[in-house]
Formats: sequence, structure tokens, C-alpha cells
Amino acid sequence: MSTCIGVANIELSLVNNTAVVNATSKMPINRDPLSELSLPSFVDCNKQSVVTFMQDLDMYFEHKKVPENLKLSLVLRAIKTLLLKIRLVLNITK
Repeated sequence: MSTCIGVANIELSLVNNTAVVNATSKMPINRDPLSELSLPSFVDCNKQSVVTFMQDLDMYFEHKKVPENLKLSLVLRAIKTLLLKIRLVLNITK
């Protein structure tokens, strides 16, 4: 019985006194390039366009199918500039 989750076959062999493990996964390989899409980040107001960042963030949400209740926390995570975070939070609480 395997203790590995999602593994279909485990084959153990001994080659030159070295254990060799061959495992076959039951999990499908996700070859979708969007699965590797990372959260855009906004670092510098002087070097980045806010409009482009917002468009990238919107596309990220659309492709990842992010639920509405998680979007604000992801926006705050994406913004690396402390002053912009403070301004955003103050505008939301008004």
C-alpha cells in the first residue's frame, strides 16, 4: 500500500546497491501555460504604469477565475509600495 497521494504505481529496484524508485502519477499533467501565470506586482510608481498594472491584474483575475471575495487581498499583496497600499486602504474604508 502506497503512502503517496496521487501515485498509481511504485516500483522499487536495487541497482549497484542503490535503491531506484520509479513512480507513475495518477494526476494529470497541467500543460496550460496560464497555470504558471504569476500575480502581477506593482513596485515603483515612477517606472510602472498604474493603468497597465490594473489591466494585467484584471487579466490575471479573469484567467485564474479568482472569486470576488479574494480580489482585494490579492490586490494588496500585488502592491509592493507601502504608500500606495495605505492610500488604497484609506479609499476603501471611506
